[in-house]
Amino acid sequence: MDFLTLAAHLLSPPGSGIHTVSNGKERKEQLQKTLYQSNQADIVEQRWKQQLKDQLGTKNLALLSYPCDTGAAITRGSNWGPLYLRQLIQSKNLCDLGDVAVIPQLLSDEDTSEQTKQRIAMERYPQELRDQLPVAPLSILKTIAAAFFQDYPDQPLLTLGGDHSLSYPIVHGWLKRKKREKKKLGILHFDAHTDLMPQRLGIQHCFATWAYHALAELHSAQHLLQVGIRSSAQNQQYWQQNLGLRQIWANEFRHKGLDWAQAQILEHFEKLGVQELYLSVDIDALDSEYASATGTAEANGLFPHEIIQILQTLKASDLVITAADLVEVAPPLAKENDETLSWAQLILEQMIGNLEA
Repeated sequence: MDFLTLAAHLLSPPGSGIHTVSNGKERKEQLQKTLYQSNQADIVEQRWKQQLKDQLGTKNLALLSYPCDTGAAITRGSNWGPLYLRQLIQSKNLCDLGDVAVIPQLLSDEDTSEQTKQRIAMERYPQELRDQLPVAPLSILKTIAAAFFQDYPDQPLLTLGGDHSLSYPIVHGWLKRKKREKKKLGILHFDAHTDLMPQRLGIQHCFATWAYHALAELHSAQHLLQVGIRSSAQNQQYWQQNLGLRQIWANEFRHKGLDWAQAQILEHFEKLGVQELYLSVDIDALDSEYASATGTAEANGLFPHEIIQILQTLKASDLVITAADLVEVAPPLAKENDETLSWAQLILEQMIGNLEA
């Protein structure tokens, strides 16, 4: 099934992926009026679908939202991140794929009973497609990502989360398609946490496991580089020796400085011959002074200008970022004078600049 056919059933217009009754409805309608000069559902959907047809397959950056935090399971609220972040985006040349149509009680089809899947499929899909389409957010995302990269391999993709579980389905589709082109690929991951658990409480795919599963699909574990780590049940030596990846922990970053960290990142990927990067930015990579509106804020982290500077350095290098995500921004957790969204906007603008380069 091609991407456009799947999008008609698995995606919804921007702002519509999260189910709003009263809370959030005004913000959703404001976004849609800005994007489509209307907030009437039928007009919005018509204009969104036409825009998809016009811009898919171009060089314009594709934007996808995953308004789901079911895979977070600690302090939730990142399901609202995409709706807030979308209103901060300045770029006008985006191919807006819309939102994953989320049922917030679910995570993946593998963790959903057959009876539940059948009931949902009966409500959502035409009869001839009920046995073919996924129903849970992560499974929908995996299907959509695979189809997007298959049909439009040269179009960059930026995904807004949502919790960090979204990264694996996107990375899976990106790696599968790019490997067919014999590209040498790497992942640059900014985070306070390693996300390297094989499973968490019996759940295979969630926020704490995505990087572990991505490792198995890379050419080698060295092709994953993590920056900003500082909260882990194991130390740096454990992860690097047992799994074979490269990490720059936050204390190491602070001790040796930004220039050293930038040089290490460039040197690491250049030595491996990496040509294209997937970039994943968990907002909790930032020190909690700058990013407290997130589910697992951690002190002693990176400063916003440091992530931005690293991305600017990458933009000037031969390393090309062709897919990326920004996750775990949780606006409902914001306290008075909280600036998480402001810092996230600056990082997001730089990410867009890298992807559009």
